Amino acid sequence: MEAYGTIYFKNENNDITLVDMVKDLAISTFGLGIEGEETSNGYSTVEVIGGSRTEDGVEEIVKVLNDKNISLVKAYVIGDEEPWCRLYSINDSGVATVQCSDGIYEYLSECEEDEINEVEELRIAHETKPRDYFEPKFNAWNEGLESVDTKAIKGLIEIIIECSEDLVS
Repeated sequence: MEAYGTIYFKNENNDITLVDMVKDLAISTFGLGIEGEETSNGYSTVEVIGGSRTEDGVEEIVKVLNDKNISLVKAYVIGDEEPWCRLYSINDSGVATVQCSDGIYEYLSECEEDEINEVEELRIAHETKPRDYFEPKFNAWNEGLESVDTKAIKGLIEIIIECSEDLVS
């Protein structure tokens, strides 16, 4: 399975050395390929491709950028099979991740009622419709990225919502 990652970070001075550092980490430390890069409007975007280490690589790059006191760092990883994504951002305690997939609604359709209350995230998903479950997670992650192109990940979130709605209807 291939995985694709996109890393966004604030780069007000269009510092190419930051972009080169991200690319070098991706290539030399995690064996990822570079699919693309762009720096404009004070933001840089680096797109990577890899296998099973893509998530680890993207998470580590987010940590390194945070350690360099970059004011905004966000990323996501998607797979090439079932629709899913992992959203990465920085909060007060470090890297925060959010998994988005129809798997939670698939699990809910098959699990016992008493299992739902044992796991907070299952209970929340059970009590909300897929759109109301996933959109706030995406919107919170997307804050600060209004001037960069996030249409691809927004489109995937829509697919995840539609797949999840099919499971609960």
